[in-house]
Amino acid sequence: MIFAENVPKDLIDQIIMFDNVAEISHNPKIELDFLETGVETNSTGFAVEPGVKWVKADKVWAQGFKGKGIVIANSDTGIAFNEPALRKTYRGNSAGGAVKHDYNWFDGSKTAMTPVDGHGHGTHCMGSKVGEDGANQIGVAPESQWVGCRSLGPGASRNTVVACLQWLLAPTDVRGSSPNADKRPHISSHSYLCGGCQLNTAVKALKAAGVAVVVANGNSGPRCSSTTHPADVKESFSVGALAPSSDSIASFSSRGPFSGYTKPDVAAPGQNVRSCVPGGRYQSMSGTSMAAPHAAGVLALLWSAVPELKRKIDESEKILKESAKKQRSNGQCSSDAAPNNVFGYGTLDAEKAIDFARKLYKK
Repeated sequence: MIFAENVPKDLIDQIIMFDNVAEISHNPKIELDFLETGVETNSTGFAVEPGVKWVKADKVWAQGFKGKGIVIANSDTGIAFNEPALRKTYRGNSAGGAVKHDYNWFDGSKTAMTPVDGHGHGTHCMGSKVGEDGANQIGVAPESQWVGCRSLGPGASRNTVVACLQWLLAPTDVRGSSPNADKRPHISSHSYLCGGCQLNTAVKALKAAGVAVVVANGNSGPRCSSTTHPADVKESFSVGALAPSSDSIASFSSRGPFSGYTKPDVAAPGQNVRSCVPGGRYQSMSGTSMAAPHAAGVLALLWSAVPELKRKIDESEKILKESAKKQRSNGQCSSDAAPNNVFGYGTLDAEKAIDFARKLYKK
């Protein structure tokens, strides 16, 4: 995609005549597909949050694997990098206390040179991936590092979303200069609806570069064929939401089918999920937005425990699917046995995924 502003109509008429121009379209604004923000909680929750335990992350921690060596990215409303649960795992922090935001943070709207989050959604999502502050074990992979891009800040549009996807492919300094693909994360997580964005090519590019694309399946359930974009992209790893501490699907979780293939790919905890928000606070939120971070964290644990799989996305996704706890859809959305259009291949299980991977790689 090429973005241009204030293009006169006569020039547009000329550009569309070129054979290698597939389409000219406007830059649609993005509507945030979030459920209610939920309830604020006190600073001390469970020793390990229920969703983290449900995907068996704590069982993997007991084996000595917490995501070390893996970098996870967010494209969202931003991230409050100085939160107690996130401060130490920000890749921009050094052991000596200095902070470097270049190559670790970018704002698609180009208004914030340091990580910020005026909404709280992005911070909450990152907390479910890597967060912990001793009393609050909220993240699935608490030893993974994180970087972030604000796609859903001021003036959120296709432009800001694609700017973040490009940044994930080759991170830049905070001004958007000097891209360096060696700084790209291992995993990216996307919890937004971008209906007219046409992100298929961008998702494929990230995946080809070894960056996993984990996407919230959408909050338009129980209607069938309600999977939202970019979760509907075949190459994305889309995640449906489970009800609290159960293998029951949340009523709001979007379903397939879509374009002849199954969506979501898997399901993970996504209702009443407690995580951090700006200001040293904690909130419970609901949505497939909360499920996708659990899946990103499970993938980080897998790559930390079996590094031979690192950046091998197709192989890794197959392992996550095959090791998932199979759930039947009871005939919903033209499907029943796994994989189906409600749960995908089933409920993520980090412990089984790693056991399965070790057998394959004889570890």
